[in-house]
Amino acid sequence: MKIKGVIFDLDGTLLDSMGYWKNLRMEYLKRKKINFPPGLEHTLVKMGSMESAQYLHMRFHLADSAEDIKNEFDEEMTYRYENCIRLKPGVLEVLQRLTDRDIKFCAATATDRALIEKPLRRLGIYEMFAGILTCQEVGFNKMHPNIWREGLKILDTTRDNTIVVEDNIQASRTAKADGFTVYAIYDETSKDEKQMLQVLADRYFNSFEEFLDDLK
Repeated sequence: MKIKGVIFDLDGTLLDSMGYWKNLRMEYLKRKKINFPPGLEHTLVKMGSMESAQYLHMRFHLADSAEDIKNEFDEEMTYRYENCIRLKPGVLEVLQRLTDRDIKFCAATATDRALIEKPLRRLGIYEMFAGILTCQEVGFNKMHPNIWREGLKILDTTRDNTIVVEDNIQASRTAKADGFTVYAIYDETSKDEKQMLQVLADRYFNSFEEFLDDLK
């Protein structure tokens, strides 16, 4: 397969950020005297800020409105994105290698644009992307393939020459079912999905250093 385009997930894939999201939600529920159920993060990871706030509000019958929950999360994560979150090791080298080879890439993320643009600009990679797609703007979460279909339009590529890079099993499964080639990358917060991802994905990488070696 000659790769002409790449659609990257951001949180947990390029950005080492999922631990912040998980701790944020765990601490919120803890303050409400609610235990964080096993597997909840796998449900929330494909959702945008408002969708995840609505889910928590309804599932746990919270007194806080979904909008209040979202605003609380966004306020905390704005600080994290602006000051703390870093690229995963090897990411910059992979993006530079793709750029040098004239392989276009874009991002497809469940995180709202107002949050996600901050670390990309701070880390100096924003201008490298052909575009940024968010679930909120597309109108569907990653249980639907629409965001990757929109990515093809940005890149002007086809499924036959484009890969989707994800760290999450549900998003990977959706993209794969829609005919995309899927490369999966390890993330600590989804380590229990590793074996499933290895079976599902066309390629699996434990790190972006391994990804870079594959691009040689």
